[in-house]
Amino acid sequence: MESSPRIGILSWQLATVSAILSFATGAGSLCLTLWSNHTPAVLVRTCFDLVAQGDVDSPMILVGSAGVFAAAAVSLRIAYCAGRAARAIRRERSRLRRGLAVVARCDPAWPGTVVIDRPEATAFCLPGRRGGTVVLSTGALSRLSPPEVQTVLAHERAHLQGHHDVVVWAAQSLREAFPFVPLFTAAAAALPGLVEMAADDVASRASSRRVLAFALLRMADVTAPASSMGVGGSAISRRVRRLLQPTPSGRVRRTAAVAVGVILLVAPMATFASAVTAGCRLGMTS
Repeated sequence: MESSPRIGILSWQLATVSAILSFATGAGSLCLTLWSNHTPAVLVRTCFDLVAQGDVDSPMILVGSAGVFAAAAVSLRIAYCAGRAARAIRRERSRLRRGLAVVARCDPAWPGTVVIDRPEATAFCLPGRRGGTVVLSTGALSRLSPPEVQTVLAHERAHLQGHHDVVVWAAQSLREAFPFVPLFTAAAAALPGLVEMAADDVASRASSRRVLAFALLRMADVTAPASSMGVGGSAISRRVRRLLQPTPSGRVRRTAAVAVGVILLVAPMATFASAVTAGCRLGMTS
């Protein structure tokens, strides 16, 4: 995946979506045992009766109600964890913005960025509604050459334009919601490094891969705030080694990865469509 991080990001996203769709397919198939003979209103009323009174007409009602409650429980769990993570990120970003409003200043030499007086070489972006903010420290301006600064700024803008913070947030929310699912844990661990590599690829076009590699080495000892995305990021040594090595084409592997991802995405939907068709036929014959 390092040869094409964007394909790697897409592959992890397709795999996680496929897992969620697979569960939804299973729950939906159970629900069809109710829908084949009951209207949606009867379905809801029967589910409440099952909880309140244990009143079920047949084992099929029990199975279908289990599908309804399982789908509702998973949906609520995902919504809760995603909302809690989003609120925490929003609070931290608001705090950072208030701090930047006091200490940051604009530098005409670097339009579109704000500069903070800090001896450490720091660069990070703060996503927001108006395209976000790119922050540079005076330490970075003194330590990096102008081409390196341009490359670092391109890296941060790539994060903003690619909405990489949303990619990481979604993966971490799923891991928090279902920590016992290995796929979600692996995706949350892999995606932060992949989005950094994807931003590296965009930034290296502004100058060269070697210039970006030296900039990363000069900024490797500084981390960005938790709710932002910084050029230092994760796995510095691996990223530098990747930038200094020849770029493999990897066309066959990229094509294969996309094909597998599409299959993973389409298979649950096709299965559910078959289940819906079978349920409709059952309802028509009953």
